Amino acid sequence: MGQSRNLQNFFGISLTILVIAQTAHCQVLSTDNNAVSLKAFQTLWNSNKGSLIASPFSLRTMMAMLMAGARGNTREQIKSVMNFPADEEKLFTTYQEYIHQLNSPSEVKTEVASRIFLKDGYLVQENFQNILKHYFQSPLQQISFDKPKKAAEEINNFVSSKTNHRIQKIVDSSDLTNQTRMVLVNTLYFKGAWENPFPTTSTRRMPFFLDETRNVTVDMMRLETYYRAVDIKQLDCKAVLIPYQKTKKEEDTFQMVILLPNKKSGLASLEKGLTDFGLVDQVFNVRPRNIELRMPRFNIESSLELIEPLKQMGITDVFDENKSDLGGIPTVSKATTKEDKKENQLYVSKVVQKAFLTVDEAGSEAGAATLSVVFVPLSIGPPVEEVITVNRPFLGFIRDARTKTILFTFKKTD
Repeated sequence: MGQSRNLQNFFGISLTILVIAQTAHCQVLSTDNNAVSLKAFQTLWNSNKGSLIASPFSLRTMMAMLMAGARGNTREQIKSVMNFPADEEKLFTTYQEYIHQLNSPSEVKTEVASRIFLKDGYLVQENFQNILKHYFQSPLQQISFDKPKKAAEEINNFVSSKTNHRIQKIVDSSDLTNQTRMVLVNTLYFKGAWENPFPTTSTRRMPFFLDETRNVTVDMMRLETYYRAVDIKQLDCKAVLIPYQKTKKEEDTFQMVILLPNKKSGLASLEKGLTDFGLVDQVFNVRPRNIELRMPRFNIESSLELIEPLKQMGITDVFDENKSDLGGIPTVSKATTKEDKKENQLYVSKVVQKAFLTVDEAGSEAGAATLSVVFVPLSIGPPVEEVITVNRPFLGFIRDARTKTILFTFKKTD
């Protein structure tokens, strides 16, 4: 990866386990974030045909941190593709507010953590340090990359501690060389209980159709209660909104939305047709109806190499050792020797995102421990208006109801 040229490399890790907040600034951030979320996820769909979970929000947060040290065309590419506003001070302030609110105590637990691991003795500009520490709560930690096994252990221990030990390893010692100057880590954690948990006594073994002819048997949860659901003709699918636990003031917090194709083999068409999350907005506005929802327990884990998807989206220079301009990161040496100049040349050599989502009767979690099971009997009341059975490949996302920000996007295929 350019070691023969003696260029220095920098790589980022985005761990998906997830987030969100409020305020007028955050409303602006959510609009831009959701557009990037869809674009990024569509790029990942094309290269990953199986089940997939990703957090474009976590990736976008890390790219905002990286942009703080980028210059010239490198900076402009990141800003354009990530839909960052021209007012960078406002952008950074928005992230500061978001992260503060996500890390505040709540009925639904969310936590954002970032860390910069910096090679011992390597100096970075004070402005870059201040932006990451002040706005992203991301302190610098000195580390000895010339001892790659120990360095990898330190990074992985940090990741493990911020993901409730669910993600044990994000970096190998082989990823770290004497060329490495910095590793940027961003973790995002989410754990939420359903507003109306599924009773475990109602879970049954039922078929889940992989396509028109094949199926597997899964644990299908079942609950009769009031849900928002709507047919979306443009996408030939049904959207179902499943709310998480409300605040003490009975305010909505987070929501999962399932997009269920009408046809057993309709997932590919849905992926292609979903060009704007605005197509799904109607599900948030319809009245709740008494619905019997049948949905499988499921677990999705993904480990995604993101350089190629980011290149396809239009971010290329930062990965090119000849074009990358991260001149806002290193402290420029007064020396003018060839070796000193090379020491200040940085490019991104690796971007990895690891994510998981577990859904069961009690709720869902991304990057945390097993949820406790809560028993709630099936409701006895008005007749069921519709039975919705999630028994074929589907798309979904988790969003913050307060800010309309999408936290996770996922698809379940088996």
